[in-house]
Amino acid sequence: ESVWRLAPSAVRVGRVRIVPDDASVHAALQPGDVRLHESAAFGTGVHPTTALCLACLDELLASEPVAAMLDVGTGTGVLGLAGLVLGIASVTAIDVDAVAARAAKENARVNGVTHRLHVVCCDPEAVQGRWPLVM
Repeated sequence: ESVWRLAPSAVRVGRVRIVPDDASVHAALQPGDVRLHESAAFGTGVHPTTALCLACLDELLASEPVAAMLDVGTGTGVLGLAGLVLGIASVTAIDVDAVAARAAKENARVNGVTHRLHVVCCDPEAVQGRWPLVM
C-alpha cells in the first residue's frame, strides 16, 4: 500500500493553500487553508492532475458562484475541501475506496466542515441528485 506524501510545506494553487496537518504549521495557518492528514488516499495537491483540477476549480469559482458540487473519486477530499474554501456551500464527495472515504471524512473533521462535506463510500451509479458542478 503506497502512501501519498504531502509536500513538507504548504502548496499553493491559485487562491487555495494546502498545508500538512502538523502541529508545526498550525501557528502559520491562514484563513482559507486546507489542512490534510497524510494517508494512503490520493490527492495532496502536489500531483499534476490534482493541481490542474484545483487551478480549474479556482478559475471557475472566481467568475461564477456555485452552490453545490459532487466530487467523484474524492481521495483525500482535497477538491471538495478546496471548493468549500472557495465559496461552495455544500459538497458531496464519493469514492469506491473505503480508505479514501475515511481519509476524506478525517480531513473534513480537521477542517471543521463535516456539516458541509458529505462523504459517501459508494459507486457513482449509487448517487442520485443533480449538481451544478461535478469534479
